Amino acid sequence: MIDDRRLLQDFLRLAGIMAPSGKESPVAKALLPELESLGLNVVVDDSTDRTGSDHGNIIATLPPTDGESPWRAFMAHMDTVPLPHPTKPIVKEGSVFSDGTTVLGADDRAGIAIIMEALRTLIEKDLPHPGIEIIFTVSEENGLFGSKALDVKGLRSSMAFVLDSSMPPGSIIATAPFATALTWNVLGLAAHAGVAPEKGINAIQAASRGISSMKLGRIDEETTANVGAIRGGHATNVVCDRVEIKAEARSLREDKLKAQLNHMRSTMKKAVTDYGATLEEKIDDKYPGFTLEKDTPVVQEAVRALRESAVIPKITSTGGGSDANVLNHSGLPSVNLGIGYQRAHSNEEFIAISNLEAMARVTLNLMTL
Repeated sequence: MIDDRRLLQDFLRLAGIMAPSGKESPVAKALLPELESLGLNVVVDDSTDRTGSDHGNIIATLPPTDGESPWRAFMAHMDTVPLPHPTKPIVKEGSVFSDGTTVLGADDRAGIAIIMEALRTLIEKDLPHPGIEIIFTVSEENGLFGSKALDVKGLRSSMAFVLDSSMPPGSIIATAPFATALTWNVLGLAAHAGVAPEKGINAIQAASRGISSMKLGRIDEETTANVGAIRGGHATNVVCDRVEIKAEARSLREDKLKAQLNHMRSTMKKAVTDYGATLEEKIDDKYPGFTLEKDTPVVQEAVRALRESAVIPKITSTGGGSDANVLNHSGLPSVNLGIGYQRAHSNEEFIAISNLEAMARVTLNLMTL
């Protein structure tokens, strides 16, 4: 029943709209009229002061056909990572690519296109359905800020399906990590590097000792850690007096995350102290993790819909976060479903058209009784 041609054209249209994190208005303005024309009640929340975006989250609702059925939510995010200019999507060899100068933005315009096509088909075919809440969030890529600002308690749904994973169709992400960011400022003492270097305290050297002493990368099968940015110094003839370091740790288990963070923090503190420098530290809990058991209704419903759509289900975990992390933490059982875009956040990003089609059918199945 899905109109494959219309689905592809809609994805191409959405992919070509420039709307990075914080500047989602163009894609929101493209979606709002159609949601209203389909007969949904559409609300834009007042989250802009909490997200930093130029637009609020979109929440569109469609009452159940029998008035008694439970509600379920479908979510995707409107933003992309930063772009130098609008994407030019290109269809070739059964997939959609960009022209190679930008990301494609299938993360997550593909999720939006899938949800919209399933919704169109549902309404056009007058299919019986539960109550449906469509949620398009802002500022996901830069910190899940849209979902964090969303009034989850105000939703009517008992389960939610997020369409935002690079895993192949069939993947049901029922476990995702806890993640915490660390920012360190190492404060040394400036001095002339050629005249009196012994009077200085080199912040770069202290920071380097701390970083080189840490366990980083793949810690175990459930835990990772990374130092991703370092900035400091002014000139080669000045002993560096300040360095900023940005790092993170993630784990599927909260106790393992805490252990890794304690290791990283104590290692950096010891190295800085040994050099006679001073350490300033900021800790930011990026998002909470979640684990849903196989018999959780939202997981079982995803399994059913995939099987009935001739897609093999696979309950799995991921090392990345999504809006599903926030929804679960807020008490709404949610899974993130694989839609199969590849090489996200790079100019080589692409998605197979067959993945769009398969997941639109799965989503329609989830939307019907």
